[in-house]
Amino acid sequence: MWLYYPVKVAIFINVILLAFLFVFIKNGYEIYDKLHVKDDEAISGQFKDFGQYENMYDLDSQGRNKDNQGNFAAGIRATN
Repeated sequence: MWLYYPVKVAIFINVILLAFLFVFIKNGYEIYDKLHVKDDEAISGQFKDFGQYENMYDLDSQGRNKDNQGNFAAGIRATN
């Protein structure tokens, strides 16, 4: 069922909706502007000081035998 409003009411409601739309877009732009990181301010996400540990013995992926029992003494892999 369609309801027809007088022109004055329709214009008034549309002006209010446009004001809300304007405020919504303005707030969205402000949030985007505050959270945007420029390329020259961005970081890689890698720590430079951890480079010395990259080739270190990994206890989780190595050192397990067939029974899933690990022998981690001195970093030597258990063999049967």
